[in-house]
Amino acid sequence: MRLVFGLILLYMLSGVQSQQREAYINFEKTEVHLGRIMESDGIVFDSFAFNNTGSVPLVIKNIITSCGCTNPYYSKEPILPGHSGYVKAAYNPKDRPGAFDVKITVNSSASNYLVVLSLKGEVIPRARTTADLFPIYIEGLRLKTNSMNFQLLSTAKAEKVIEVHNPYNKDLAIEFDRVPEHIKVQAIPNILKFGKTGIIKVQYDAKHKNDFGTLADRLYLVINGVKHKKNYLSITVDITEDFGILDSLKKQQAPRIKIDNQRINFGTIREREIFRFSVHIKNEGLRNLIIRKAVPSCGCTIVKTEGFVVPPGGEEKMDIVFDSTGRHGQQSKTITVISNDPAQPKTVIYLTGVIME
Repeated sequence: MRLVFGLILLYMLSGVQSQQREAYINFEKTEVHLGRIMESDGIVFDSFAFNNTGSVPLVIKNIITSCGCTNPYYSKEPILPGHSGYVKAAYNPKDRPGAFDVKITVNSSASNYLVVLSLKGEVIPRARTTADLFPIYIEGLRLKTNSMNFQLLSTAKAEKVIEVHNPYNKDLAIEFDRVPEHIKVQAIPNILKFGKTGIIKVQYDAKHKNDFGTLADRLYLVINGVKHKKNYLSITVDITEDFGILDSLKKQQAPRIKIDNQRINFGTIREREIFRFSVHIKNEGLRNLIIRKAVPSCGCTIVKTEGFVVPPGGEEKMDIVFDSTGRHGQQSKTITVISNDPAQPKTVIYLTGVIME
């Protein structure tokens, strides 16, 4: 009995000793408040000191910050028991006005292996210049942006504006070149005086465009008669078919798309090899299924969809060609099939595989 008791006691003591042989990271403080800092003063540094109060060396494995505005620096060498180390944070206040609270997660070999630190403060913004407010520059004209994005139903129109400014020492005449018929664009005023601000108003007519999916256009600016292929506004739009015009009976009788294989893996092929395959599209609805278009995510993929109509209960084959020329390694492409199925107007086919050199 004494022997059994002695063995149990020895086991317990050895367990306690093994538990005690650990590193422990003990920060003097886990929160630093930088107070009010000026954006114009640039990057601000502060440190979190810690001690290893454990019995074995301590190693910091990595540090993750909750914001790309903060870069961490820390003791790289093992910290011996009873010794100290640091975690330093470099906070960049550029374009970050107002209060901030950045979390800094320290991952170490200590028994308390995850410790979250907090870096707080408030950024007082610097005075904004004309270049800050209007960062795009085109032939003397400054713009807040050179792009617009629309989300439209196929029967809708929409307008958006871009603010512009003339910091130049002469008047700027604003005109446009190669404007597509489904877009109306106007500069107000069309002659912008020195030091004045105006707008460029763009109206997009989705019904007149008569297309679906994600589309792009360019509006070329002509400033004081100067044309250049790089001087343009980018207009993108996502047009969805307007099924709101259907009554309840037509919705019940609507086409229903079904694709037999939406995930295709071509395995491993060599570069320049052509992969050909087909999918079968069924119509499980009561009206004709119209495939508006099939949009590949890459120019390497060709899809044949001309005149693609599937009658109720019918099935049609869609041929797809993938060209591996100039591509290497793991591939992941998509083909978005846009149809007149109100329940599923977009159906995605996924194409994956590996290309060897």
